[in-house]
Amino acid sequence: MIHVRPSKELRSNYVKISELVKKGDRVVITVNGVGDGVFIGMDAFNEYEMLRAASPTMTPEQRRELTLDLKKALQYSDSADATFYSHQEVGHMLDLQEQ
Repeated sequence: MIHVRPSKELRSNYVKISELVKKGDRVVITVNGVGDGVFIGMDAFNEYEMLRAASPTMTPEQRRELTLDLKKALQYSDSADATFYSHQEVGHMLDLQEQ
């Protein structure tokens, strides 16, 4: 889940924000109502760095496109209309496309 919090909460409510990111949530920090940064847990950061390291040949534009696609996927996954498939179901769908 994504939470939006003003920057002053980093000082006054750090423990609560830290608890949110430890359970996997992301916290968007705003300054004067405008997004300024994202606070994520170390596990999420490490996953991001591994993904980034695995794609060293991507151009900055390709990285921006990938980031936008990932944001869209995250927004969709949080919606009530989201559909999730198992690994086997995806494999079956791909097999059907090849036929």
